[in-house]
Amino acid sequence: NRAHLSFGQGEHGCPFPVPELAEIIARTSVEVLLDRLPDIELSVKPDELEWVPSFWVRRLAALPVRFTPAGFRPDA
Repeated sequence: NRAHLSFGQGEHGCPFPVPELAEIIARTSVEVLLDRLPDIELSVKPDELEWVPSFWVRRLAALPVRFTPAGFRPDA
């Protein structure tokens, strides 16, 4: 989807405490992801990542990763 999360500055910025809450939510989300997928790693070399050209936002076109799916047991 085209969902994104951003916070402006100046008169268009989100009011306190929204940016701080968003940072806590984002940080917690990444920590939970890394706890649940401990073997997650990039499936390409870092210099092969493709950035979307934009004047406003720096973002990746995709983030190709590999990990062991939950519930998968190779010994079963």
